[in-house]
Amino acid sequence: MRSNYLRECFLVIIFLLAAIDWFSPTGELFRELGAKPFIIFVVITSFIYVSFYMKFKGMFGAFFIPLYLIIFFGFLGFWSGNFFGVDTVNYVRRPIYQFSSQLLMYLLFSLSLYPFSKLLSNFKDTAIIRSIIISSLIILFFFVLELFLPRVSHELLFLFRKNGVFIERPSSLMSEPSYYGTFGAIYGMTLLYYFFKKKNYLFLIIPFLLLATSFYIGAKTIVPIILLQIVYIFFNLRHKFSFYQKFLISIFCVLIFIIFYLFLAKYSTFDFNRNLSSIMRLGSTALSLNVIKDGYGVFGVGFGQFHFYYRDQFSPDFLYLSKEAAAQFSIFVNSRASTFNFYTRILIECGIAGFLCFVYFIFKIYSISDNTNSTMVEAKIFLTGSLAFLMTQDTYFYPPLFIAIAWIYSRYYEKESINNNNLL
Repeated sequence: MRSNYLRECFLVIIFLLAAIDWFSPTGELFRELGAKPFIIFVVITSFIYVSFYMKFKGMFGAFFIPLYLIIFFGFLGFWSGNFFGVDTVNYVRRPIYQFSSQLLMYLLFSLSLYPFSKLLSNFKDTAIIRSIIISSLIILFFFVLELFLPRVSHELLFLFRKNGVFIERPSSLMSEPSYYGTFGAIYGMTLLYYFFKKKNYLFLIIPFLLLATSFYIGAKTIVPIILLQIVYIFFNLRHKFSFYQKFLISIFCVLIFIIFYLFLAKYSTFDFNRNLSSIMRLGSTALSLNVIKDGYGVFGVGFGQFHFYYRDQFSPDFLYLSKEAAAQFSIFVNSRASTFNFYTRILIECGIAGFLCFVYFIFKIYSISDNTNSTMVEAKIFLTGSLAFLMTQDTYFYPPLFIAIAWIYSRYYEKESINNNNLL
């Protein structure tokens, strides 16, 4: 009994850490690698598990080959970038440092997936859902505390704020509202579907609170995430609806789109003169597309090398309105330049081949049968939300994406083990 309790506590910690985007002690010590405490915790846990309980050969099975091929194309891009890329001589950040640090991030992501999937296969679906519920309630508790007792909560939460800066809008254990909205959408929509499916209508208050609090603080990142999750849910259930039901669902989706548009307009998302964060994010993505258009996305330029392509010559005109972006153009800047879009980043840094490997791997994950397990759809809703968020960020190790892939593959691994045992 005690063993099961400790196992579920471990799972709660996993889902709690996955939502946290910044923790000062590890972030200041290990920079991007330690900013999200989930990464260090899971990597250490995964490799302890793989060392004591299983052989390493399973990590290099055919299923994960597309992920490992991206490593090769990242190397190939770095090599070709040395001959055909831009001049990087005077930059404070050195290309080899950028390459090594970002390669390490990707290696930790890809090599930890199999052992963590194997570890998750030891947990029942109900344990995973319970862990999402408990971690959500913990984060909601700190949100309410911050909402009604902001000064008191600041003393408790300063380690989760970059530079210890006090934020006007509550964001619980996240560094800013946009990350809270991301958590609310990914965890909330997963639980919403689960409780509707199980007809546990009383528990719908939990996902409702996650989504309502996200909208309350104006977390705009919630919009693309929920939209894509809704698309996936309806696509997955399309065979269960009549023509009339599909028509009503189409009207519902149009209404949802209008509501989201009005929500974004309320917070001046489309007004670049009033919303500088939109300038930085959309402008950086537009800059990355210009880099691709100039041919650097064919073979790629290598892991971490987009930093040196963040230049005036690729910049859209409106990006100059952002002081943050203007500072990033300097060769003396010490923070990594971001595309604010994972998909354009992997295309620039790993080339067309690396990008296609990633797309193929995600396709393989989605193609794992939903009929093998009762929570496979929930796991794919979690995955869809994670992939949607990566249209606004470009990290090589995004914890919710890591969990979603491991969750889905763990059910696949469980099914394969059962089939093999039956054959024996």
